[in-house]
Amino acid sequence: MGVERLRQAGIDTAIITGEESPSVRQRAAKLKLQHLYLGIRDKRSHLDVILKETGLSIDELAYIGDDVNDLGIIEEIRTSGLTAAPTDAMGAVRTAVHYRTAARGGHGAFREFAEWILRLRGT
Repeated sequence: MGVERLRQAGIDTAIITGEESPSVRQRAAKLKLQHLYLGIRDKRSHLDVILKETGLSIDELAYIGDDVNDLGIIEEIRTSGLTAAPTDAMGAVRTAVHYRTAARGGHGAFREFAEWILRLRGT
């Protein structure tokens, strides 16, 4: 529902993951995501690709992550975009973000992040 609420507000979502599993691909298809980045080990170095493919600038990005492989991209996006982490994220990630959800990863953290973004936009 978080993805749908963002879509209704004109905000696209994407998945960037180090995984290459068919289940992630299926989930992205079910959510009708236009952008899916599988097998990305260094997410920070992939940021330029994301910006080019989406046509967005870094200040238009929001990112939620929970582990060490998210830290580089979080540090880059947080300079002018929005960042978040679930309550059970590793400590360095929780410290680096703008918003920490009350929910754990996989238990409503993305939805909470989506609602925070919508509140910030006044929608």
